[in-house]
Amino acid sequence: MELQPIDEDLIWEEVCGGKKKNRVYGKGSFFSSSIKSGTTSANSISGRAPRNQNFVPDLQEQIHNLNEELFQCVTQQIDERISKLLDTRLAPLEKTQKKLEKLERAIGKAKKEKLKQKRWNEAYVSYYEKVRASSSSSAVPLPPPPPPPSMSSDEGYDDEDEDDT
Repeated sequence: MELQPIDEDLIWEEVCGGKKKNRVYGKGSFFSSSIKSGTTSANSISGRAPRNQNFVPDLQEQIHNLNEELFQCVTQQIDERISKLLDTRLAPLEKTQKKLEKLERAIGKAKKEKLKQKRWNEAYVSYYEKVRASSSSSAVPLPPPPPPPSMSSDEGYDDEDEDDT
């Protein structure tokens, strides 16, 4: 598409709504006489070239298309920034989530071990009471003491990847 020379006076006249009382809004009385002759400024070509009725709508379409391109470009940049921000912020959160899950598993194991220890203590107290009761009468054979609970190490939680930051 070949660009035609821009007639600023023609654009101004169309934007302002045309001539009213043989004058154009914003041009003043000096330009009222030049409107009759068809030239209003030194760079005007309205007197030499035919008036292009599609010029303003073409410009409006160009402006619309440029606005669409700008909107798409800005939207893409915003999406990239948000993605980058999420990547930088979510990675530490995922690491923290994994640590939290390990801690929850370790707490669950510790609760089970505590329950085992409590049951063993109760069984031992019961055994001890039976031993004391049987010491007065030795005719009853003593039951064997309960086995101690199996104490497992903290296999489920390792603190090696913990940061002090």
